[in-house]
Amino acid sequence: MPTPSTFKHFAMGAAMAAFTIPALAQETKKETKKDTTAIIWRQIKLNDDPREIHTSSSYSIAGVEVVQHLWDSTHLGYIQVGMANRRAAAVPDKTISNYLQDFTQKAFGQSFKEGGIKMLWVIEAIRIGEKTGAWSEKAYFRFKGTSYGTKDGVNYVQLGVTDIVNASGGMDVTHKHKSNIVNALQDLMNRSSGALDAAFTNPTSMHTREEIIKGYQEKRNIPALTETMNEGLYATFADFVANKPTMLEFDTKAEKRKITVVDNNGNPVKCWGIVKKGEVYKVLENRLVPLEKYQNGYIISTFVQDAQRRNAGIFWSAMAAPGAAFIVEGTTRLLTADAYPNLNPSPEATAIDMETGAFIF
Repeated sequence: MPTPSTFKHFAMGAAMAAFTIPALAQETKKETKKDTTAIIWRQIKLNDDPREIHTSSSYSIAGVEVVQHLWDSTHLGYIQVGMANRRAAAVPDKTISNYLQDFTQKAFGQSFKEGGIKMLWVIEAIRIGEKTGAWSEKAYFRFKGTSYGTKDGVNYVQLGVTDIVNASGGMDVTHKHKSNIVNALQDLMNRSSGALDAAFTNPTSMHTREEIIKGYQEKRNIPALTETMNEGLYATFADFVANKPTMLEFDTKAEKRKITVVDNNGNPVKCWGIVKKGEVYKVLENRLVPLEKYQNGYIISTFVQDAQRRNAGIFWSAMAAPGAAFIVEGTTRLLTADAYPNLNPSPEATAIDMETGAFIF
């Protein structure tokens, strides 16, 4: 049975410690014990046994180049570990580029033939999450990848897109993540190989590799990611992306644990977010959510800390009195990922979608 000291450090952990994990993570128990303030992490290893390419195309495939365009290239998301569902950062067991490229080569390489179509895969999203319900756990999965093919090594045509957002249940769902990633990559391969005949029979649009990559890079070439954010109030997410405050003069008013953004006359002002004293906040009704830029996105700075505190409270309340855990959970400050309204229950929010401003997991 765990003791209170077992959970003491994670209830007080610093949220941003989650993002200090090295890209080439190699977990050891010794390192975990030494750093009692940092979130623990777990590797998600892929099964790269040989797999079949399901296609009847007249074209063969020479190989696949995988390019990652993830907003977070170090972490895959968060999983739950231990009796108190402590948050652990899920990471690949090597750099994400090697993670994807090595899998593709080992899984499909036996089918590649010299002189065939060369593919380019651009992976925009791989994200996982977990949540505990009343009787089971949920595993959340997000994947998006687009494939292109070339006959001459210069001009590429788009082949297929795999775009997945789903949830699956079970008693212990962590093992589902590696299968979900592998199945998504298999789906992208099947879609790509199955589209070869149609794509090259009458190609409508062709681009060079440089043009394709430039198009994805432009998505990140936005002021909110490339500039220091200006102090002020941002009425819309579009204003935030453009780093153009709608209002420079504003204030915040705290009353009965509720925080309101007001103008110079003290009147409440509706807005998407604010930047005050160098700190970025997403504004919700009666609440400011602290955000922090990380790589090519904005994370919720307090997610890990809030999750650990809530789960520790639920665990120990449940040990002390039946039903007390529901009271603790009902007062949690964790947010839901509203970017995915079809997922029920909603996953916990950890970051901002830089295309829409919604919360994502």
